[in-house]
Amino acid sequence: MRRHGFRVIGAAVGILLWASLPYGVGDLLSLSVFVLIALYIPIVVGLSVLSGYTGQVSLGQAAFYGLGAYLTAILSTHLDWKPWLSIPTAVALTGLIAYGIGRPILVLRGHYLVVATLGLNIIVEVLIRELHGLTGGPSGLSGIPPLAAGSMVLRGDRAYYYAASLLAAGAVAASALLIRSRVGRALQAIATSETAAETLGIDAASYKARVFAWSAVLAAASGCLYAHYVGYLSPSPFSFNFSVELLVMAVIGGLASLPGAVVGSAITVLLREQLRTIISGLAGGAGAEYEVVIYGLILAAVVIFAPDGLWPSLARWWSRRVTQPGPRPAQPIAGESPSSIPALLPVPPMAGSMAAAGGIMPPAAIPTASGDHGPMLEVQGLGRRFGGLTALQDLSFSVRPGEIYAIIGPNGAGKTTLFNLVSGVLAPSSGTVRVDGQEIRGWPAHQVAALGIARTFQTPRLVPHLSVLENVLIGMHRHLRTGFAGALLGLGRREHRRVTQEVQQILALTGLSGLASAPAGSLPFGLQRLVEVARCMAGRPRLLLMDEPASGLSGEEREELVDIIRRIRAQGTTVVLVEHDVSLVMKVADRMLVLHHGQVLAEGTPEVVREDPAVIEAYLGRAPEDAPDLRPEATAGSAIPSAPRLRRPVPGELLLVVEDLRAGYGNLEVVCGASFRVRAGEVVAIVGSNGAGKSTLLKGVMGLIPAQGRVELAGQAVSARSPEDRTAMGLSLVPERRQLLWTMTVADHLALSTFARRSRKGHTGSAPLDWVWDLFPILRERQHQVAMTLSGGQQQMLAIARALMAEPRVLLLDEPLLGLAPQAVDRILKAVVQLRDRGLAIVLVEQNAAAILPVAQRVYVCRAGRLVEVEPGACGDLVRLETAFLGDRSGGRGGTG
Repeated sequence: MRRHGFRVIGAAVGILLWASLPYGVGDLLSLSVFVLIALYIPIVVGLSVLSGYTGQVSLGQAAFYGLGAYLTAILSTHLDWKPWLSIPTAVALTGLIAYGIGRPILVLRGHYLVVATLGLNIIVEVLIRELHGLTGGPSGLSGIPPLAAGSMVLRGDRAYYYAASLLAAGAVAASALLIRSRVGRALQAIATSETAAETLGIDAASYKARVFAWSAVLAAASGCLYAHYVGYLSPSPFSFNFSVELLVMAVIGGLASLPGAVVGSAITVLLREQLRTIISGLAGGAGAEYEVVIYGLILAAVVIFAPDGLWPSLARWWSRRVTQPGPRPAQPIAGESPSSIPALLPVPPMAGSMAAAGGIMPPAAIPTASGDHGPMLEVQGLGRRFGGLTALQDLSFSVRPGEIYAIIGPNGAGKTTLFNLVSGVLAPSSGTVRVDGQEIRGWPAHQVAALGIARTFQTPRLVPHLSVLENVLIGMHRHLRTGFAGALLGLGRREHRRVTQEVQQILALTGLSGLASAPAGSLPFGLQRLVEVARCMAGRPRLLLMDEPASGLSGEEREELVDIIRRIRAQGTTVVLVEHDVSLVMKVADRMLVLHHGQVLAEGTPEVVREDPAVIEAYLGRAPEDAPDLRPEATAGSAIPSAPRLRRPVPGELLLVVEDLRAGYGNLEVVCGASFRVRAGEVVAIVGSNGAGKSTLLKGVMGLIPAQGRVELAGQAVSARSPEDRTAMGLSLVPERRQLLWTMTVADHLALSTFARRSRKGHTGSAPLDWVWDLFPILRERQHQVAMTLSGGQQQMLAIARALMAEPRVLLLDEPLLGLAPQAVDRILKAVVQLRDRGLAIVLVEQNAAAILPVAQRVYVCRAGRLVEVEPGACGDLVRLETAFLGDRSGGRGGTG
């Protein structure tokens, strides 16, 4: 109530100041300056809606401003049209032109879109200068009549001040209604993730073209009013510089803020007038050049100190001043555990009684959307190629209505690619996809969503600044009918109230009603996942595709996720699940499909898939049958083929201590309290499936991402040290996929890596090149060859050699065997043994567990960001690893209870 009162008072004061301004300016400033501010506000408002709310940055607004001005001027002077007819015609023509060119231009993204709109601005400017017969060319076009309504003619700054102010107010009001509507939520979803928006049934291309046209209409309306205000047009006010100035106005005020558009326009124009006066007195004719420099400095200062713009920063400061301290809206509801994920939907009476008895409704008893027993999803011969890479090949399977169908597979198996093909994000290279008998191959994602297919993503793609309620409302987009024009007129309010009540019920049933007004980006990662699922369910889907829903969840949240999936199925929704937590899949799935290298490896019930030898090999890997035994006890006093005679290492000094390490990305905690130790002459292997947190763990140890916990290197705490300091102290990382500099030679890579050693106290400057050449002789032969021309195995050798040039005491190896041929795997493992026997402490992260067990003295399995130690080497230990990867053999079928 207090805040509402402040708003009413502020609005009243603003109206009073606006009405009295023409009478109070006096000799301080020309009233024409305020006319220009009012004329610029609609243009900046359109740019704010286009760039700030929709994410489409444009440098073409000056072109539409000029088009509107020149079209009404040409119609008025050459055809003698009255302004009341020429202005709406000019605005409509500009909007149609913008819509027509917006469809192809807005396919581009990022700097390509900026360049395209810049080209549009240049084209319009050239046409204005060259079409002498219509525009007057560089000499300009004169004789433009003033605005008139009957016998009343608008003349003078005061009349046009009020007229331009009314246009600005209308632009702000209509755009505000648009942003708060169904369409506005769709635009903000597009800005956050165009792919996610399409999968929610939003036609991104159409909406982007419409909002592009709306921004052009606002610019053209201002241009029309400007033309009749000044009575004379020349090309200079519509140049590229003016487009940049408009963007500066939007950024200074706040790119995603309508009040910011007003503030930015006023500040920029007033500042420009003052700068012209000051600079012209100091620098004479060079004032324009200095003006650009000062604009740049001001823009840089705003971006650094108020990146959201002046108005949002001021609004946050004022809100803190006038709002009484209270509980944070993003806190869990009273009585709930902060980490708890509540049940998504109520269990129907039949399922509720069965759940009370410890079971759940069997799939056959669940009602289907189609009313028959045909497959809900049918895939036949599906293939997808990316250039020379085949991600999926001849894939066929079907999913029955009401079924929980899980898809698992090692890293790179093609699981997410499959989801992208089914949901319309990608088009198949071959094969067919049918949903409830309807062929959907090649359909765009928004049309696929219209069939009742919803999907989640590996990382929740919510609109972070919108509330939980508004995010879930986006999921109902395809069920609402208010269009673009209706949204501008505020015609969707009744529909909004109706669906808001429905969404409130969904939030109440999910336990999120207490968080309805909280920004989605402020929620913990587990709750963000729940909001995304609730958003999908708000669309009333027949088929729900869930992409790694357990990623980043705690153990308790994972258990509750199982119940959520069952309850979704109990509502009649078919669920297809991609998940790396195989033990969770074993609990919940009715049937499973295992993908490997883009092909079907196995399919069946969880019990059958769990025992399949091919599945076990795909997850644990396989050591070559003729590979030597590289365990320390086997190498003592013996010789390894193609390697020097090795001694049995005795683990010595404790070199690396990691305790309770927690690391992640933003709100996503991937590593949850990992602890391990490594001694000199010891290999510690960390194995686990993709997404378990292995690479994140190494990044946290290396200091590449923010992490909590204790990291000690040779007795010294390094948790607060930078990655380069840790490297200089003797910690080196060989990153996943090598991360080489492709245009540099082998010798350049090795020379570059000596900088860490040079910073050490007492370093003599000699490089261990001979040691590296002995370890990898092929690199000596290819030392002048650029990295991109090496084979995969040679590139991996170079990545390891580069790390060794820093003379580390602890070496972190992240997936060193990924994608290598058997001979290269053998060579890398022999090198690991040699390094171990030289006394290095090695942490070896790898998915191919069977291959690295012979070289490791201790093995940890990483699951859900936690480490569990197992003993390496024996068959029984492989069974324990198998359990860690694929779940307990006694787990049973969770899908049916």
